[in-house]
Amino acid sequence: MSGMMPVKGHLSTQLLCVLVLLVLQLTNSAINELKLSRGKKRCSGLVEVKYDGQWMKLCFTASQMKHATVICNHLGCGPACNISDLYSESTCSSSFSAGITCGGVFSGVKLINGSSPCAGRVEVIVGDSLMKICYPPAYIKAFPVICRQLGCGSAASFHNASHFVEDSRPYLVPAVLCRGDETTGVECKAASYTLESTCPPSFYTGVTCSGDTQPRLIEGDNACSGRLVIRHGHTWATVSDSHLDPKAASVICNELQCGAVVSITGGAHFGEGQGPIRTEEFQCVGNESHLAYCPRAPPMNQTGSHANDAGLIC
Repeated sequence: MSGMMPVKGHLSTQLLCVLVLLVLQLTNSAINELKLSRGKKRCSGLVEVKYDGQWMKLCFTASQMKHATVICNHLGCGPACNISDLYSESTCSSSFSAGITCGGVFSGVKLINGSSPCAGRVEVIVGDSLMKICYPPAYIKAFPVICRQLGCGSAASFHNASHFVEDSRPYLVPAVLCRGDETTGVECKAASYTLESTCPPSFYTGVTCSGDTQPRLIEGDNACSGRLVIRHGHTWATVSDSHLDPKAASVICNELQCGAVVSITGGAHFGEGQGPIRTEEFQCVGNESHLAYCPRAPPMNQTGSHANDAGLIC
């Protein structure tokens, strides 16, 4: 079987037999146990099989991802997403690796380098590391699930790699089969994973969730007047009066089902808020149904002052 070799110090004939049996059926009675050892999670580590009472490590080349996936699936850990020397003790030759990481080891998801905790590049937590995700257009149903899992509402817009600052890490390209109504990404079925150095322009790496731009009016006479605050992750942020124009105000009043804009107030007319201040500018056309659908200029490198908190009367 090309692409695989025995670990130094073990019987090559026996190990090749184990590999053939393992890849073809994983049911031979001589194979008593199969495990991933020395990893920080159950679904990652050195691949070892117990053959005739003896534990033996297996070595793979990077091209043998399909065989690693057989192992991951057998262990109930989903598909393989990486083959590496991370857990190796130099027992494999330079072109071979003994460690694998399975998709089942994903322990969470984050949105990185965005304007708030509810917007940014999608990265999954694998062990103690973060891996960038590159989603083909056919699998964008994963984004609403991610937003929902993070408590950020629904997916409002998607972004390709050019939207974010690049780094040298590879992309994990999954074939993730989501219906779109799952509560967490764990409920989605991943058919396969590949590692790529780049993410094509037609693929998506990030998302802006609707919860990132959910508006409210507070400290006014009713729900249709008051200081403007916008959801910022699990908290709320005020908006500087210099960043609220009539078109954005019209969209907000419409989203809140409060009719037309009566006036925009500045200078903390409804009192100074506390906490974060949104510093990006909403560039609405004016006919959007929700503020989440308005384009936004990048956040400004300034902290702002609550003395300039914006308000709105609809």
